Amino acid sequence: MQSSPPPPPTSSSAAKMLYEEGETHDNLTIWTPTNPYRHRSSHRRARICVAITFGILMFGLGVSVGAFLHAMLFPDGSSPIIKFPSFLTSSGSFEESPVNSTVLSHLGSSVELEDSEVIEEEDGMKKDSEEEEEDKGKEKESEEVSEEKNKTKRRGKKEESKEKEEKEKEEKEEEEEEDEAGSGEKFVKANRECTNITWYSSRLPRTAEPIEYDLTLHPNLTNGEVEAEVSIRILIKNETKLLILNAENLEMNSFEITRKGSKLKADFVKCEVMTQWAWKFGKRLHKGDHIVLKIKYSSQMKSDLQGLYFSTHLGTDGKKTKSAATQFEPTFARKMLPCFDEPNFKATFQVSIIRNANHIARSNMNLSFSKEYKNGLIKDEFEKSVKMSTYLLAVAVLDGYGYIKRLTRNTTKPIEVRLYAPEDMLEGQSEFGLDTTIRALEFFENYFNISYPLDKIDLLALDDFSEGAMENWGLVTFRDSALLFNERKASVVAKEHIALIICHEIAHQWFGNLVTMDWWNEVFLNEGFANYMEYKCVDELFPDWSIMSRFYAENLAFSQEPDGFLSSRAIESDDDDSLLNLFDAINYHKAAAIIHMIAEMAGQRNFQTALIEYLNKYAYSNAIGVDLWKIVEKHANLQGRVSIPDLAKAYTTQVGYPLVTVERTEEGILVHNQTRFLFAEGEKAEEKRGDWKWPIPISYRASEDNKKKLHWIQADDRNVTWETPSNGWLILNTGGVGYFKVLYDGDTYRKLVDELTINHTKISPIDRSMILVDSYDLSKTSLLNISVYFDLLEYVESKLSLGYWGIGCVAT
Repeated sequence: MQSSPPPPPTSSSAAKMLYEEGETHDNLTIWTPTNPYRHRSSHRRARICVAITFGILMFGLGVSVGAFLHAMLFPDGSSPIIKFPSFLTSSGSFEESPVNSTVLSHLGSSVELEDSEVIEEEDGMKKDSEEEEEDKGKEKESEEVSEEKNKTKRRGKKEESKEKEEKEKEEKEEEEEEDEAGSGEKFVKANRECTNITWYSSRLPRTAEPIEYDLTLHPNLTNGEVEAEVSIRILIKNETKLLILNAENLEMNSFEITRKGSKLKADFVKCEVMTQWAWKFGKRLHKGDHIVLKIKYSSQMKSDLQGLYFSTHLGTDGKKTKSAATQFEPTFARKMLPCFDEPNFKATFQVSIIRNANHIARSNMNLSFSKEYKNGLIKDEFEKSVKMSTYLLAVAVLDGYGYIKRLTRNTTKPIEVRLYAPEDMLEGQSEFGLDTTIRALEFFENYFNISYPLDKIDLLALDDFSEGAMENWGLVTFRDSALLFNERKASVVAKEHIALIICHEIAHQWFGNLVTMDWWNEVFLNEGFANYMEYKCVDELFPDWSIMSRFYAENLAFSQEPDGFLSSRAIESDDDDSLLNLFDAINYHKAAAIIHMIAEMAGQRNFQTALIEYLNKYAYSNAIGVDLWKIVEKHANLQGRVSIPDLAKAYTTQVGYPLVTVERTEEGILVHNQTRFLFAEGEKAEEKRGDWKWPIPISYRASEDNKKKLHWIQADDRNVTWETPSNGWLILNTGGVGYFKVLYDGDTYRKLVDELTINHTKISPIDRSMILVDSYDLSKTSLLNISVYFDLLEYVESKLSLGYWGIGCVAT
């Protein structure tokens, strides 16, 4: 405890002279020594303190006001008066010091930050050195700047060390990911749609492939529920810890994975948005391993015309009956069963269907046997299929259906052909479709010189079907109006339409089923060829129809209209996100026209020989376009410097088609100005037009020539001239074989109008159609006056041939 100080003397005057009474605190009076100068000096000191304080306050106020004005004038800090040290200005703001930048580097830009910092330091040191030599007076300033940078560098050392550790950790993780990617396993850790585990692409990895599916299916036609079990035997192609296949709108009940009879542990995850199911194994599967994946699952049938769906028939008695049918192309097999749902994952299928006793079940192959199942149900087991893609698998459970059947006679072995239709539609409407199918099978077996691989083929007429028909191997599905024909009610045009569709689907049994395109970007190998072959088939079966005279209008002219728009695309497409959009006029009709052009240039017999070799070489497998074109090249005899692969590439990989301009000169025919034809004009059209060029086979005929001649325009040719024997009318692209348009000069158009008016029969129907179509399309642009088209069209008034008016409809 602390004591109080003694009080000063208070009684004597001497004491009062020596001490003065001071301030009082807590009842204590403090006495201080007497100073005669105290009063005077204290006032002086007070005035000095006040002056100093006021000066400091004014200085602070001045600095504040100055700083405020400076900030208003130079908000970005780029002051010509104040120069900040480089370590403050290099990051753009005070907060973004090198220390903070290193922290940001953990987000993925550490290398860039380190490199830029080192370069900046080196440049700064070099600059300081030069300034030191030029002006020694600036040495002190340079040393200060350099010192600041050294400080910055020292401050970053610790952070850099930490960053290095993080970088090494990231590199180690990247190496592990590269190891996985080397065997086809790459995970997207930041995938917001499938944050659990998923493959990085909508395409499946190539680390495994299916060998065989064993599928048991029980579709309930009453409530739409489907109970199913599938066993997939899988071959491991590369070491992997991941197995992925496709599944959509299916509910997993249980699964089991075995290798040589031993169970394997795996974590199951699914990614609905990618329509994928995945299994991640604790230990790697090795190349050459065979595993068996057994899955029990369920689903619900809908009437959405995809996967396994309901098809409802309204009978003549007003009664509705429901059946189940499938539509898997392009990617809907995954809606019925978990599978490797891509065309190049071919496998065999063993299918069993559980049904009611009064229903009919059909699949790709013949029925092997039927047996009682339980609760009065029947189980039908079908023969193992040939090796095929998932989109060709098909099943049907039919209620209220009947069928008629016949055997082929002129095939290598008898083929049973059945036509299934609702019982009230079967009689009187099925004979034409059945007969045409039998004859088409016989035609294609002979044309391709390859036997139809299966023992049977079913034709199924459905009320609810999204397409005209679908070529499922051995079980072809049709919209009922595309298969059933009533001789007493339907028109001749409907009959021709049905014949073309049937021939199209039967052609697919070889082109598409036996040999399949590798991926959907070349679906023209399926659809373009089937579209082309359907005309050859119908022309053989029904020669009186002269169906090939319609090929130009229904394929070349039909496809050139959408192909002349800015929105068109190339035949070969890389768009994996909208595969359904690939089934359009470009892949069906333009592709058929290009194939027809190549066949004519190669020679029909040579082309047929090439197709036979192609189908034999790639049977039960997949191919790409180049595989076919190389084989055609072997058998072709083209004139000029163009090869079949180059010709095909120019017309399948480039958008649109060429327009050539033709003039008559003293030297003969001048062909020039090859450019892409577009209906649109202006800057946007010119950008889209590009600088694409095509090799062009020009078949031409002059007025005095009864035989056509061929001349090639190379892709890099600008002006080509060749002689003609007369100065009469002239037709380029006679026969409508080449996929291009022709713009004539005014004199040639007048001569064509005169010839059509005087004797139109000297010009073939196809050439007349082509002249009308081209002139009409050109008149939609500024290239040709519409009056020219009307002058050409006048002759049709008195010529009432169906073909003319048909093409008139195409043109207008």
